[in-house]
Amino acid sequence: MWADAPTYEAIHVKNKENEAAWAAYKKATFKFNVTAMYHTIPEPRQKCIIEEFSYMAYEGTIDLKKPEVALQYFEECTSRVNGFN
Repeated sequence: MWADAPTYEAIHVKNKENEAAWAAYKKATFKFNVTAMYHTIPEPRQKCIIEEFSYMAYEGTIDLKKPEVALQYFEECTSRVNGFN
């Protein structure tokens, strides 16, 4: 992704504003990673997160081993850092 923000909504707004940075890679082979710190994102939610970026409209082939572009979504749950759940 080409954005950093405190909410899902803000991530998408910023990412769309940065389209010039990622549009050049639309035809590249790619993979999408979804990771988190201080918690686990269940697989069904990971799929939803990936699908929420469908507006990027990548046309290249998905390549999990040697992609030309690796898109990374990283989520941090700071409430758990201080022992809060």
